[in-house]
Formats: sequence, C-alpha cells, structure tokens
Amino acid sequence: MPECASPNAIGVSIVEQMFESAPNVIFAVKDEALRFIAANDAMVSLCCASQRQSLIGRRSGDFFTKEAQERYEALDRLVLRTGRPVRDVLDLTVRSRGSPVWVVISRYPIDDAATNVRGVACIGRLLDVGRRTGSYARVMTAIQHATAHFDAKIGVADLARQAGVSVIQLERDFAGVFGCTPHRYLTKIRLEAALLLLEGELPIAEVAQLCGYSDQSSFARRFKATTGFSPNQYRNSLGVRSSAAPLPPSRQPGPDKCTEKRGQRHG
Repeated sequence: MPECASPNAIGVSIVEQMFESAPNVIFAVKDEALRFIAANDAMVSLCCASQRQSLIGRRSGDFFTKEAQERYEALDRLVLRTGRPVRDVLDLTVRSRGSPVWVVISRYPIDDAATNVRGVACIGRLLDVGRRTGSYARVMTAIQHATAHFDAKIGVADLARQAGVSVIQLERDFAGVFGCTPHRYLTKIRLEAALLLLEGELPIAEVAQLCGYSDQSSFARRFKATTGFSPNQYRNSLGVRSSAAPLPPSRQPGPDKCTEKRGQRHG
C-alpha cells in the first residue's frame, strides 16, 4: 500500500472524534493523490469497509463504482485546482457492495504550508431513504436540468416542470434536502460557473450572459452580495486581465422575456 500523509499532520483526529457523535454525518480527508488519510465511522460504513484503517491509503474506486469514482474525483480535483469549496452536492452514491445511498456532500480545500499537506476535506450527511426517496429524485432531476441549462433564462417554474411537480412541491423538496429554495440553489450553480469563467479572459458581460444573467449589472450585484467582491475585484485578485473585445451582436444580452413573464429576477 502506498505511503500517505498522517492524519495528525493536518490535525483532523479531533475533528473525527467530533463527528463520531453525529452518526448521519460523514467525514473524510483525502491527500493530493486523492487517497483517504482520515475518515469517521459513518464514512467507513458508507464505504462498506470493515474498519477505519481499511480506508487509509485507498481511493474512492476501491469502494464505489467506476462511474461514482469519476464523479467524486472530478469534484476533488476541481477543489484542488481552484482552491475553492464545492458545497451541497446531492448524489445517489452507488457502492461496490451494498445498496445505493442518498448523500449531500461538500468539499473543502486543505492547503497547509506549515506541514506541506494539500488535500480535500469531505463533509456531508446521509439522507433518510425510507421516507423521502421520491423527493430526492425530484430534486436531483431539477439540479441536473439547472446544471445543464444554467446559461439559459430558466427559473423555478422550469425546474418544477422538469421534476413533474408544482413549484410549491419543489420548494418543499429543496427545503427538505438543502434547507434552501430552488431559486437559491440555481443561483449557487450560476455563481460557481461564474467563478470558473472569471479565471479566463472573457469580458465580464459575456460571463454574465453565459451564466444566465440578462445584464452585467444584475450579475455584478449578485456576485458581490455572495462573494464580497465585484467580478472585477475577484478577477484582479487572480491576476487575470479581461479581454476588451465586445460581445458579437448575436450574443449581446437582450431582455429577459421569461423573467418578465414570470415577474421574477434571476439570482
């Protein structure tokens, strides 16, 4: 088995103990090679492992299907590459052994210069499969549609149609899973996409359009309210110089007809 960093190197042993008192909370830390270096008992159980030590030095592919491993490690690499967390991802976790389990997981970067340890902390919770499986499936359908079409002028009504329920029911479903509205989650998806696009040199007006905003000013307001920085300030902090090239006429933002019709504003 390959050598990997000690959990004590990043001081997670106390955190492991804290999470032991919350059996539905899963916790793990992976190193830069995406090998487990720490985990609580709930994560050990999720992986269908016999004991905690069975996880150390191994990767997701040893416990989950290939498709699940590819999803998880793509998110892990995104966190490592950008240095930003990826929060509240709903997933139907398909294990190599045992039945599928619904989970909500957030990932946070670890970059400890003092100990030269770099990795990803995964913190999430197991969902109650028995009572709300249909609700989770509807939320997943809505999220998949939002993720695929966040650049379009879609709103909560569009997500509800895709999930096959009323807006009120979808709002209840999201509240049960995430404790927030579908509108807020759609805003989250758009702003996460904007953070990645702002690493490039596209004009901010084009970034706004590609993230489903009808104009640059509404995008800038929402971006600053969420991050504390304007898009320009965030881009400057990365040392990125924006292209001055204007949008071609065919891609100029126009009136948000869907929003006007529903009387809503994009996140």
